[in-house]
Amino acid sequence: MASTTNNPSQLSETAAPCESPLEIPEIGGMVASYLRGIDLARCLRVSRSWRDIFLSHRWRIIRIELGSTAPVGPSDEALYKHRHFLQDLKIYGYLTEFMQYPNLRKLDVALFVNEYMYEQGIRENVQWDLINNYPLLDHLIVSFVNVGPRLCRAISEHSRIRHLRLYATGTKEEDQTIVWEACRNLESLELDRYHFKNGSTSVPKDAVFDRMRKLNFRNIEFVSASEQAELVFHCPRLEILEWRLPDSITAQIMISHPTRKDRWPQVEESSRNPRYLQDIELASVLEGIGNCIGKITDLKLSHTTFGLEACKALGSHFSTLVKLRLDYMSATSSALRDVLCSCPKLESLQAHTILAKDVAEGGPWVCEQLRELITCFRVKQTEQDLQPLVFERLSKMVRLTTLVMGNSFDDGSGDGVLEFRLDCGLGQLANLRELESIGFHRGIKTEQRQRLEMKDVEWMIENWKKLRTVYGKLSRDPEVETQLKGVLKSNGISTSSW
Repeated sequence: MASTTNNPSQLSETAAPCESPLEIPEIGGMVASYLRGIDLARCLRVSRSWRDIFLSHRWRIIRIELGSTAPVGPSDEALYKHRHFLQDLKIYGYLTEFMQYPNLRKLDVALFVNEYMYEQGIRENVQWDLINNYPLLDHLIVSFVNVGPRLCRAISEHSRIRHLRLYATGTKEEDQTIVWEACRNLESLELDRYHFKNGSTSVPKDAVFDRMRKLNFRNIEFVSASEQAELVFHCPRLEILEWRLPDSITAQIMISHPTRKDRWPQVEESSRNPRYLQDIELASVLEGIGNCIGKITDLKLSHTTFGLEACKALGSHFSTLVKLRLDYMSATSSALRDVLCSCPKLESLQAHTILAKDVAEGGPWVCEQLRELITCFRVKQTEQDLQPLVFERLSKMVRLTTLVMGNSFDDGSGDGVLEFRLDCGLGQLANLRELESIGFHRGIKTEQRQRLEMKDVEWMIENWKKLRTVYGKLSRDPEVETQLKGVLKSNGISTSSW
């Protein structure tokens, strides 16, 4: 049998153990990601080895503020010395030129000038062509500046810029064509508080943005909803659309099959209530999205009304819908019930209220892939016999990890809520073995609070082995509430009142 050796000199030739785990790049990078700039600076002073480990991380992200007083940030000399480390640079204030940073990936420039300087056109004096000194630049964010020919030319001529965000900016009518020309190589475009001077996006009819995967429109002024939507036609491979009309709708949509390009329907904002799109208007938006860019898998809506018409329009996407989030809006209970009964791939649903009587009138839920359910089941005093039925529906959702029975605010309803007690049907949920987090409506009104007893909490601990967090009010009695939370904490389950 061959002999082995413990000769240290031979071992050192094959393995050189690290003196510190931080010397392993993956570990050092992970630690550095949790540290603020001031903490990284302190690490540099610990020892020479720590300096070698954290120096590049300290200079990876830099913020500079320029103004009439002394600049805030590192000196030009220090920046030049460490320029090879810099990957993310934020500059806030007036400037006319950029230093060379060979490894810069992301540049965020916000030009703050007074009205006099704006009127004099000094914003146009920025030497945007110098961004070509950053060969690896991928993300560009520009705020508070006119988007003119110089900037657009610099973007068009750069070989690597793929992501562009324009915030609180504007474009003169005569420059709009060159703006869209600069977008031809982009993969994502975000227009936030963008002002088209002539009230039209003026996208050339033959323009095609083949690389565009994500569009984000937020608060574009003086351009109709239907014209904003027309931009989608020019992006045949779009995957994500985030769209917010001023004071009305937020929609985040992920498309699985962007195939059809039919005409987008005319969408008119409600003149009666400018804060909300009405049900029929939302239905028109959903139909247009489906016709234009295919099936929806992820949908987020806020400040609108999700009623029966919108639900019907969404029906063609039920087979592909994975996530549905409805925030700060009115949603019809029966419409939400239909979602649960019709979406086999649904994994996450966040909504406000579902009435127990609507659950009883609907069929079985088909969304057995559901992992996150955040809603409040309302049960009137005369409908207590419906609680076991709601628990029976929930018992089929064996993949649930998060179950939150209500929002953190009172909607003014006098209805009661689904009560998580064994004598109401809680025992049917014994097979929810993946459950990690559960929350209850904190309920300002007494009828909206839970009435859990010790036996109910002990049952949860015994049957939901993965349970780690409980939110909200457990009992209407403060003394019982304290006792129940004490038992949960003693079993390693954290509690919170939201």
